[in-house]
Amino acid sequence: MDPFEKSRKFKALSGWVPEESSKMFPSRFIDNIVCDEIVCFNKIKPLDKFKNKKVLIVGGGPSSLDFDFNNHPYDSIWSCNHFFLHDILKDTKIDLISVTGEVDLSLKEFLDYRNRFNPLITFEIHSKWYNYSFDDYENYTFFHTEFYSKLGICPRQIIFACCLGVKEIGFVGLDGIKFIKKGQHAFQSGKKTMPLSFDEDVCSTQYDVFWTYIKDKFPNVKFKNLGFGSEYHKC
Repeated sequence: MDPFEKSRKFKALSGWVPEESSKMFPSRFIDNIVCDEIVCFNKIKPLDKFKNKKVLIVGGGPSSLDFDFNNHPYDSIWSCNHFFLHDILKDTKIDLISVTGEVDLSLKEFLDYRNRFNPLITFEIHSKWYNYSFDDYENYTFFHTEFYSKLGICPRQIIFACCLGVKEIGFVGLDGIKFIKKGQHAFQSGKKTMPLSFDEDVCSTQYDVFWTYIKDKFPNVKFKNLGFGSEYHKC
């Protein structure tokens, strides 16, 4: 069991997240945390620019290999994890990046991208960050959503974007389990790792739950799947 599992088991998001984040992150990551039943995040001024904007969220599914990142109608691009290994994204300005525990923050490719484009970089609660020595990069911040699941970070980015008041979200690279099984990954070719007990039924069910949740919480936000996996994204 992760160290924070016991803490969150019987508490609302606003109870356990500030407590655990204070144990993991420098105070500058969490100096203005706001919480409700959907999300906790550090409310910093740069996040205001997403309100009423159109955001494109890019996951690691193979459909992001075919997307034209130079010709799209979105105001901002978000991505995650090993995006900096993508042949096009490594040279594309991304405004917000979400990093999970699988990423080595000392990788030269990551640091080169970060120092070149200066994106916002967000972290979630994860046991890796206990006693981790973060460097002094100025645009690190934090968010954590009540909805978690086995679907990866991009669905949680969708929730976070909605909470920031975006008016439309397009997404690409959220393509489903069959491409993961084949190792067809846009960021890390051949990668097949996935959560335990994650199969087609779980993937389909969790996406159904996710979109039901999204439509209930954010009925005024528009969504468009620009990639594969239409069977999962009834948005």
